[in-house]
Amino acid sequence: MPAVFALSLTWYGWRWSLFALGAVSFLFSGVFWYALRHKDHRQRAARHAQPAATKGWGILSPKTFASLLSIGVLDGSVRNALLTFVPFLLMAKGVSEASASLMLTVIFAGGAVGKLGCGILADRLGTTAMIVLTEVLTGLCLLALLPLQQMLLLPLLFSLGFFLNGTSSVLLDGVADLFDSAKRSRGYGLYFTIYLGSGAISPALYGLVGDTLGLHSVFVAMALVSLAIVPLAGLYHYSRRLSQV
Repeated sequence: MPAVFALSLTWYGWRWSLFALGAVSFLFSGVFWYALRHKDHRQRAARHAQPAATKGWGILSPKTFASLLSIGVLDGSVRNALLTFVPFLLMAKGVSEASASLMLTVIFAGGAVGKLGCGILADRLGTTAMIVLTEVLTGLCLLALLPLQQMLLLPLLFSLGFFLNGTSSVLLDGVADLFDSAKRSRGYGLYFTIYLGSGAISPALYGLVGDTLGLHSVFVAMALVSLAIVPLAGLYHYSRRLSQV
């Protein structure tokens, strides 16, 4: 879908491309509702029959959830800012607007592979290790973008997408364990509201950095934020171990 959308941007412009994307989303929302409507009824009946053991939001470990949410907010801010500013960096290197749109597809493709690959690796290495690994490599890839020229950009953009998007798969696995099973939907709603809300604000904040210090400073700032997640991952690991004692 990202590849199709990128080609559509080149051929038909952004207005018709967004209209088509909205129409496809509307169609699939109807398909999902039809396919899952019976399951939804059963889940509601089960919740009414067996009330949740905990009150409120059902957070089992507030400190662990706060550390995981902090990681998600910072990680999401880097992801949204990257997708906003990387086309400007590419065009500053002499890449045409059409080619920059297609290069975004490479980032999306790497992200799709990263969703799967990082999820599999997290089962082997553990959640904390994967958070540290993906964030460190994301920071290094962001810094490497600045000096590289056009010929070497594609493999780096794919790798950046892999590590940048792979972190979110690892984080989502951790959210489920931090909420009472009867209130897990509410827990994910809380997590995503804060996560996506901060992601919507972050490009404007990074934009202020760029207006003040220049475009390259935005990527340096994103790299530093990615590396700043490493100590938060340690805090998440420590608080999670304490909650399991």
